[in-house]
Amino acid sequence: MSSPFKDEPLDSSHTSVEEEQDRVPVRHSSSDHRLTDRQRIENDSEVEEMARKYEKRRADRILVTFDVRKRLLKTCKKIGKEKGYPFTNKIQLRDLEKFRNNVKTEVDQQKDSFWNKTKKRLGFRNSSEALLKVLERAYIFVNEIQLDEDDWFYYQDFNYFNTHLESRWPWWRNDLLRACWLLLLFYLSTPILFCAIVHDEGVCQPNENGDYGWVSALYFASTTMSTVGYGDLSVNANVRWRGFIGIVYMIVSLVVAIMAFSAAADNVFTPFGIYEERFLTWVVGDYVKGTFLHERIRWLKIVKLTEIAVEFFSLNLIGIFCVRLFILRSDLEGFQWTWMETFYWSVQTTTTIGYGDLNMSFEMRWFQIFYLIISTYFVGNALGKLGGLKEDLKDLRRQHAWQRREVSKGMIEDMQATENDGKIDQFEFLVASLLSLGKVTSDDVLPIMAKFRELSGDHGFIMACDFNDMDEPKVDSYDVELVERVDIHEL
Repeated sequence: MSSPFKDEPLDSSHTSVEEEQDRVPVRHSSSDHRLTDRQRIENDSEVEEMARKYEKRRADRILVTFDVRKRLLKTCKKIGKEKGYPFTNKIQLRDLEKFRNNVKTEVDQQKDSFWNKTKKRLGFRNSSEALLKVLERAYIFVNEIQLDEDDWFYYQDFNYFNTHLESRWPWWRNDLLRACWLLLLFYLSTPILFCAIVHDEGVCQPNENGDYGWVSALYFASTTMSTVGYGDLSVNANVRWRGFIGIVYMIVSLVVAIMAFSAAADNVFTPFGIYEERFLTWVVGDYVKGTFLHERIRWLKIVKLTEIAVEFFSLNLIGIFCVRLFILRSDLEGFQWTWMETFYWSVQTTTTIGYGDLNMSFEMRWFQIFYLIISTYFVGNALGKLGGLKEDLKDLRRQHAWQRREVSKGMIEDMQATENDGKIDQFEFLVASLLSLGKVTSDDVLPIMAKFRELSGDHGFIMACDFNDMDEPKVDSYDVELVERVDIHEL
C-alpha cells in the first residue's frame, strides 16, 4: 500500500535558532496584526479565524469508548518501547502507518461476522472500526501539516484534541436518556425493596381495601427524592437494619435526583432557555449609545423576578386545581379543604417544605408521584435563577462598561502592551477585553504564560526549530493522562 505522506518530504535536518530567526519575521509592533480592508468587512480576522478553527476541531471530535482510547494509547506506548524511543508521548509516522494497516486488516476480517452485525443492530460500536476512524483522522492531520515519515506523531495530544469519550452502552450515551433510565430503575426498585423484600408496612401502606401498596411505595419514592417528606410514610427505623436501609435509600435518592434534574435542565428545557434568553435580550436590549446602566439593570431585575414568579405561581395553580378535583370526588373526613388550605398545601409542596399537617386521600398519591418531581425541579430552577441574578447583574455592568468605551488615550494606555507605541492590535484588544469582562483572570493567565516561557526558551517566541526531540527527557506520562481523560459516563 502506498504511503499517505507527501512525495517530497520536508528537510528533516536540524536548523539553528539563528537561521530560523532569519527566516521567521520577527513581530515586535502591533501593526503586524492590523486588520485589512477585507477583514474589517468579512469578520475574517486572525483572532476570529483562530476561534473558528478551535471550535470546529471541538465539534468534529470522534466519539470513542474508553476501550478504544485505551487501546490507542497503550499500543502507541508499546511501539515506542519496542523501538527504543527515549520518550512515550510520540511515535514516528511510519509506525502510525503500520498501526493503521493492522487495524484496517482487523476491520476487514470482522466486517461480515454475525456477532459484529448483531452488535451494530443493538446500537453497540465496533471498537476496531472506531479506532480505524481515529487513525484515518490522524492521517488527514499529518498530511495537512505536511509531516514526513521520519517526523514524530504526538499521539497523546492528538488523542485529547480529536476524540471524545462516550459510553459503550447505547442506552447510556444521551444525558437525558441516562436520567430516564436512572429514574425508572429508582422507581421500580423502591416497591421491590420495601414491599417484596423488606415488607415495610410504613412504606407500602395499602388503601382501605388492602390494595395498591406499591402505589404508596412509588409515592414514597417521590416524596423522598423531592425532599418534601410529609411524614405520612416512613421507614420503620425501630428495626436497626431497616434504619440502615433507609439511610442508604435517602443518599441514593439524592444522587439520582441531582443527576436527573441536571440532565433535564441541559436537554428537555433547552429550547425554553433559548427563547427565554431571546426575550431577555429583547427587553433589556443591547447597548445603545447614551443608554444608562441603571435602566438596563432595572429591566433585567424585572424580567428575572417576573419569570420566577410566573413559574412558581403557574405550578401552584396546576396543583391547586388538580387537588380540587380529588377533593370533590372524596368523602374522606378532614380532606374537605378550603381553597386557602389547598393553596397552603400547594406552596408547602412546591417549596419542598412538606409540613404533613393536612389529611390527604390515598387516591391523591397517584397525582403526587408526578407532581412532586416536576414541581421540585421547576421551583429549584427558579431559585437557581434567583441565586444567579447577582452574577447576571455583574456581567451586565461589565458588558455595559466595555461596550460604551471609545478610542481615547486612556483606553490605549489601558489596553496596549509594554511597547507603548500608541497602537492596539487585535490580540492586545482581545486579551484586554477578556480580562475587563471577567472572562479570564490573572490566575488563568499566569500558568499559560509560564507554559509559554517554558516552550519559547531564550529567544522569547516559539519557533519550528524548538521541537528538538533528542533533547527531551524521558517522561512516562501515559498512566497520568489516561486517568485524567476517563469520562464520567464510564463510571
